[in-house]
Amino acid sequence: MEKSKVFFLFFVLGLFIFLALYGFTAENLLASILIVQIMYLMLKKVQ
Repeated sequence: MEKSKVFFLFFVLGLFIFLALYGFTAENLLASILIVQIMYLMLKKVQ
């Protein structure tokens, strides 16, 4: 459980860096939300 929390925090940090580099546009925000949802589903399957 703790390992997945740390992984998720790193992932969110990575998304913020991605958005900072490519700009906080609506398209990038939607893409990042989709990626977070996919990652969340994958983490739930692993556990």
